Amino acid sequence: MFLSTHCDSVQAALLCEVGRWGEAEELLVRAIADFEATMASGSWHPAIALADLRIRQGRLADAEQLLLGKDGHVEALLPAARLHLARADYDLARATALRGLRALALISCAPPSCSPCWSRPSWARQR
Repeated sequence: MFLSTHCDSVQAALLCEVGRWGEAEELLVRAIADFEATMASGSWHPAIALADLRIRQGRLADAEQLLLGKDGHVEALLPAARLHLARADYDLARATALRGLRALALISCAPPSCSPCWSRPSWARQR
């Protein structure tokens, strides 16, 4: 179920980028319902993607609701920064973006002994 809803989120993000918002919304709403029907917790991939769509639609209160409790996920930081920008809260948008950049720097600079997934790719180590 987790992988399926993640794939739905990626597909919906692509649909958003090509302007097919209605199809993206249907896919995400269904993915959230499917996830929540089978799992004991709320979904996060499709909810974050739907929040991003809601921001594009100008439905900022709906986006905020979808992002609540997801600030621990680096994937939620870009939509959160966009939400703050849409509300003209530039300081909070900047702080959110910097938090995301710091999180990505920590991931890309983690020592290789932690996990192969956390180590820098070989092309990045050759510099």
